[in-house]
Amino acid sequence: MITMAFPPQGEPMDGPKWARWFIQFVSAFNAMTATGSTAQRPSPAPFVGFMFFDTTLGKPVWAKTLTQYVLADGTNA
Repeated sequence: MITMAFPPQGEPMDGPKWARWFIQFVSAFNAMTATGSTAQRPSPAPFVGFMFFDTTLGKPVWAKTLTQYVLADGTNA
């Protein structure tokens, strides 16, 4: 699960708090939309449960651990 902090309130949008929040937002978005070949899977995964669309397999896989991916039915991928 990815959690996001609320954006800074009462801070100038060009300040460091907004910059940190935006970097966190982009990282979370990129983690949710990851795709690539089997060789491009992140290892270690960013978090357990991380979904990656594997273009080699043509299927989504999920990180069961930070170093092991599985298909939706739980078999190793």
